[in-house]
Amino acid sequence: MKDSSRALTGGEGIAKLPGGGTDHQDASPAAVPELYELEAVIMEQMWRLEAATVREVLNAVNDTETRDRAYTTVLTTMRRLYDKGFLARERRRDRTDVYTLAMTRDHYLYTLVRNRVETLVGQFGDLALANFARQIEQLSPERLSALRKIDDLERPAAEASGVR
Repeated sequence: MKDSSRALTGGEGIAKLPGGGTDHQDASPAAVPELYELEAVIMEQMWRLEAATVREVLNAVNDTETRDRAYTTVLTTMRRLYDKGFLARERRRDRTDVYTLAMTRDHYLYTLVRNRVETLVGQFGDLALANFARQIEQLSPERLSALRKIDDLERPAAEASGVR
């Protein structure tokens, strides 16, 4: 698996239906699920491609992975990613679904890490906070500045989509 442990951010997927309506899937960004192995592999390709059909993702996955995947496996997984709010989809006139990103990698990672930290603090309280504080005390001023910049960039996007 090539760097498939990296993942997405929270959002919502809206698919245009043939009649002009939309199929609205709302993923709670405050509870972004972790990606399973094949989901992560597919999302890596989607982050690279930004918009693609199942066939295009299948070809990209099979070009980079040692194990070839079946079309139906990739189709099912992409539908699952759509249902979870990671992907949006639009149906073309030829009845082919084109999937696009509903969640950026940076937003996903920010939200996932935030959820894990909140879980640790919820489970271990002051003990977790004391350990975080000790880690922060050991950082150089340059590193602290870089971390503040990451938070300043990601926090507004996360808060806009419902992450507190």
